[in-house]
Amino acid sequence: MNEEVKHTPDLSALYRDEQAGQFNVEVHVSGTVYLTVKAEDREAARRQVEAMIENDEIELFGSDIDDAGINYVRPCPTMYLVMRDGKEMGVSHVQPGDEPCTPTSEYMASRFLPPATQTPESPHG
Repeated sequence: MNEEVKHTPDLSALYRDEQAGQFNVEVHVSGTVYLTVKAEDREAARRQVEAMIENDEIELFGSDIDDAGINYVRPCPTMYLVMRDGKEMGVSHVQPGDEPCTPTSEYMASRFLPPATQTPESPHG
């Protein structure tokens, strides 16, 4: 059986966005929202609001918040520009079979630096 071995590209050969000064912050929020809905009966009103919850149609405003807090603050990971399954994408974890590529859109070109212009190894890399 002749299987092709997929190799992970050298990170130093990839375009990258180190996302310096950017942080992922997870905030937990709980609150109470009062709604008025028109429905045939109580059960229909319940189903209507359950559907609104399921479809993220309920908005929480500052005055509705009973409790909020920060769960964590983490530096954003370095993102690498690769070709995966025939699609250009930014990824935080390079996988075997990913191929180096150059940006094909103006947005990607503005975000990802070429390998020659990068700073020494990022603390996130």
